[in-house]
Amino acid sequence: MKWTKEQEEAIYLKGTNIIVSAGAGSGKTAVLTERTIETLKSGVKIEEMIILTFTKAAAFSMKEKIKKRLRKESVPHLKEQLKTIEQASICTFDSFSLDLVKKYSDILNIDSDIGIADSVVVESVKNDIIDEVFLEFYKDERFLNLLDTYTVKDDKSIKSDVTSIIKSLDKIYDINSFLDNYLEEHFKEEKIESDVNEYISLIANKYQELSNKISTLNSLCMTSKEEKVVEILNNLLSVRSYEDYSCFNIPFPRYISKEESMFKVVLAETKELFNEIKELITYETVEEMKEEILSTKPFIEVIIDLSKTIIARINKYKEENNLYEFNDISRLAIKLLEENKDIRDYYKNHIKEIMIDEYQDTNDIGDYFISLIANNNVFMVGDVKQSIYRFRNANPQIFIEKYNNYSNHIGGAKIDLNKNFRSRYEVINNINTLFSRIMDEYIGGADYEKDHLMVFGQEAYLNGEQDNNLEILNYNPKDYYGYKREEIEAFAIANDIKNKYLSHYQICDLETNSFRNMEYSDCSILLSQKSEFELYKKIFDYLEIPLVIHKDEDLTYASELIVIKNIIKLVGYYKGINLDNALNKTFMSVARSFICNISDKE
Repeated sequence: MKWTKEQEEAIYLKGTNIIVSAGAGSGKTAVLTERTIETLKSGVKIEEMIILTFTKAAAFSMKEKIKKRLRKESVPHLKEQLKTIEQASICTFDSFSLDLVKKYSDILNIDSDIGIADSVVVESVKNDIIDEVFLEFYKDERFLNLLDTYTVKDDKSIKSDVTSIIKSLDKIYDINSFLDNYLEEHFKEEKIESDVNEYISLIANKYQELSNKISTLNSLCMTSKEEKVVEILNNLLSVRSYEDYSCFNIPFPRYISKEESMFKVVLAETKELFNEIKELITYETVEEMKEEILSTKPFIEVIIDLSKTIIARINKYKEENNLYEFNDISRLAIKLLEENKDIRDYYKNHIKEIMIDEYQDTNDIGDYFISLIANNNVFMVGDVKQSIYRFRNANPQIFIEKYNNYSNHIGGAKIDLNKNFRSRYEVINNINTLFSRIMDEYIGGADYEKDHLMVFGQEAYLNGEQDNNLEILNYNPKDYYGYKREEIEAFAIANDIKNKYLSHYQICDLETNSFRNMEYSDCSILLSQKSEFELYKKIFDYLEIPLVIHKDEDLTYASELIVIKNIIKLVGYYKGINLDNALNKTFMSVARSFICNISDKE
């Protein structure tokens, strides 16, 4: 393979931490594989490397690619690595932490057969414990004051907030230390001052936008009615301090006109900003704002006590039942390394290189864990533009901070792989056009135009003749009376795919380096809502388009449990217990399942 200059640098640069910003289709997996082979060629053994990925599937794929490359090598040292690659640390963060904890379980004083609890079971236990602790706290006067202040009928809203807090705390390594120091840190005079200034700055930014809109309206007004509206709005242009925002305590001027005009459009935008600012002006003075923050301290204190009690109870349950979540395992691994210098030093000295894929999805615990065994030998690959796992406590800010530091040669080196070898020129051009307008350091955490513009690299695509620019499928809901939005869009997508298939839309096959007719299997549909999956399946079946659904499901929806449940129902019918009137469906579920394998015809 012919490598680009940046790819070569990512493959061969040694002796420092490296962060690689690898855009979609930039060949990062090929680079990771080649860097592994080059590291092995230098005399390093596969067991002296740690290669971490975000998913098991990615780890398996990486291991297979490395094995495939090793089979092609004739060097004896490389052939030897094939024999031990199955025992190599090419795995997920979670798997590596679990192996470490099991290996040193005697030092940690835990069962070596430590188990990972299913999330459904853990969530159920957590909810029960939260209910239990809430009942106990009803004896606490502070808790009752909290409920009196922030609830109306019941404690559901507070319980929901506390549940969210418990979930958020899970991404922090030392939760107790964080909670113990929280009040002191967040109620310092300088911290309150900083928070208030940040809030006022937010309002000021919106106010500047509003001022610009009013200036535009001044230049657009043509009639006496428009001049009157602008005259009222000009009274808002005298704000010099927070207290001056009292001028917003007026109704927005009315303006009625049947004619469409630029004045009317800008006025609507001005009104939206006016309402946003008015909603933010909750306090009359800055001092009142600070006093309000201080008044919340007793409530936060009881929430901290509540959270600590719940977390301690959850941890006790886990220890007694030898059931843990992966974040618990990570904390145990960190505890092991922190408290045992000999083990920590062994990994620091024994491991020659640590390679991490999808680094933008790393969380704070994972990053700290790596820092304990790193020795200026961490190779990180990621793309902050592809960070989608914040709901799993991923912290893309870790990637951003390292990227910025390494860009200034602080702590390591930075490499950009922006050339895209996967997509056609039109796709890249369309994406760049969109993201250069909507993504910056404030929205998305990256200056797209400065460092993240994708560059076209797959010259094999240049031979195509059809237009491959982005298409937006528009429709008027009024033309589809009686249909839901989801149904209209599913039909539009299905028909678009079918039309492309029937008209022999051309696909460039990179294995043969030639163009061919599109197959249905060349298409993918990405949806944000799982609830729409079955709808798409029905519509695609109706239009005779094959469709496979890929989705994660809770344990309670697993086919094995459904079959077991229906077997129990059948036993109930046999015993004469009328559980429900769906005997036929229950029997058919069991008959067609992996237990009986009876055909549809039978």
